[in-house]
Amino acid sequence: MATTATRMGRRDRLGADSWTAVETKPFFVTSEFMFFALMTLALLVTAMTDNSIDARTFWYLEIPLTIGYLLSRGIAKSGSKTPSYDPRDEALGRARDRVDS
Repeated sequence: MATTATRMGRRDRLGADSWTAVETKPFFVTSEFMFFALMTLALLVTAMTDNSIDARTFWYLEIPLTIGYLLSRGIAKSGSKTPSYDPRDEALGRARDRVDS
């Protein structure tokens, strides 16, 4: 029996499933992104309604917010032990199986 990769786990040559948990999730459901989006929206509304915040001040405040978001996502992803699901892995596995047969 050939090796096949599934979304939920990996099947070894003996046919036993060994589950691998995928720890990463889409960016739009993370707390970092929600905080970033809400803070950007709040900053945008404040800049539009308050005359003391011009475009330059808006960007001076937005850039550190964006850098903080990018750093927080990098730190969060650095702890993940398993790669994210990629359908190309299954396609490559099936192609290898056809060649081996």
